[in-house]
Amino acid sequence: MLPGTPETYRGLKSVDFSLQSKCPNSKHQFHWQAERPVGEADERYPTLSCTNLDIITNGYLVLTIIDEVTPPSAEQAQKGLTILNDMVANMEADGIRVGWYPQTELDATAPLQDQDIRNVKLMFVGELARHYGIDLKAERPTLLDEIDSAVRTQSKRSIEYFDSDLTGLPFAQGGLFGPGRI
Repeated sequence: MLPGTPETYRGLKSVDFSLQSKCPNSKHQFHWQAERPVGEADERYPTLSCTNLDIITNGYLVLTIIDEVTPPSAEQAQKGLTILNDMVANMEADGIRVGWYPQTELDATAPLQDQDIRNVKLMFVGELARHYGIDLKAERPTLLDEIDSAVRTQSKRSIEYFDSDLTGLPFAQGGLFGPGRI
């Protein structure tokens, strides 16, 4: 959800806002539509979408496997894409959903929501470090803490994004309609 009120975003291209009351048993739901700019990028409304290669390059840069002027080699980029696909498939199996599907093109836009990009980049750095045998606990403990925080945040978001199915759980001890009467 974007910050502000609908008035903050008047005259812009469509963005939906929804708000569900946090009170249990409340059925109050508020919904309004606002607008966002279309066309050229505007510093007031930055776009965070990135390509698969952007995520991979960022991982190699953070670990200083490449420098800022040298892009990853073709082999590094393909290996990075494989690691990225494997990492997100593993996340999906663990219940952390980010809307990813297997990627084959490095230049394709990564299928991520804007708020998930940073966390996926950090988790990818952890996977690259494991692959290349870099001990983040010894060499970069602050980075390791950021990666752990990203995993926790993404787990929480996954729980918020997707409803849980509770139909398989047993009823309370008293049965369907509460405790039995004597």
